[in-house]
Amino acid sequence: MRVLTYNIHKGIGGIDRRYELDRIIGVINHFNADIVLLQEVDQRAARSGFDHQPRVLADRLGFKYYSANVNHRLRRSGGYGNLTLSRWPISHSFNIDITLPFKKTRGALYTEVDSPSGMLHVFNVHLGLLHFERTSQLKRILGADPLSSVGGNPTVIAGDFNDWRGKLSRAVLNRHGFREAGHEHKGRHVRTFPAARPLLPLDRVYFRALNSARVIEDEAIHQRHASDHQPLAVEFVSPAPASKH
Repeated sequence: MRVLTYNIHKGIGGIDRRYELDRIIGVINHFNADIVLLQEVDQRAARSGFDHQPRVLADRLGFKYYSANVNHRLRRSGGYGNLTLSRWPISHSFNIDITLPFKKTRGALYTEVDSPSGMLHVFNVHLGLLHFERTSQLKRILGADPLSSVGGNPTVIAGDFNDWRGKLSRAVLNRHGFREAGHEHKGRHVRTFPAARPLLPLDRVYFRALNSARVIEDEAIHQRHASDHQPLAVEFVSPAPASKH
């Protein structure tokens, strides 16, 4: 099972500032992921030609199953949020409001994916810019009903954590049994921002009750121009399906 997380910056290039969704589509297609978690996805915004990006991306990428939310409304028109695409059926999905008082509105998109190995719980997140904000938001996600009730079922929490100091793993996630794919495979978080010359490990893939994770190494130059973030792709070994008697 391959999972990709990618802050697409509304399809606007981090270097040339041009809106060109085809570049994003090319990057995602390159990794051939089974589940794709995207952040900063526009819906009917003027800056992106009033495109409904979730529908466009799902159609162009060939994903039959997808779920999207709007975290932040723009003043003039439209808004943006998270998008989760899946090769397999999504049986349930909803948004978890993680907005803090006087801060930018944010959400975590939860989906239940009916994978060949069984139910997979997926959280697509885009956390705040301040450490106290990120910590509070993550605790809210971890305390939400779907995560508190999934027990030992396979779970992925991925997205743009904005955790440039790398504190969230020790402070919150490790206590709940989550491991981070980059740290698991390479001994460190993978740097993904800025795309032109990645210095900060803002994007992460955390997992629980999955056997192992391997980061897909790829330094294709086109990834530097499509967004202001680099994508992060991870290959998982899923638990074998439970035998039926």
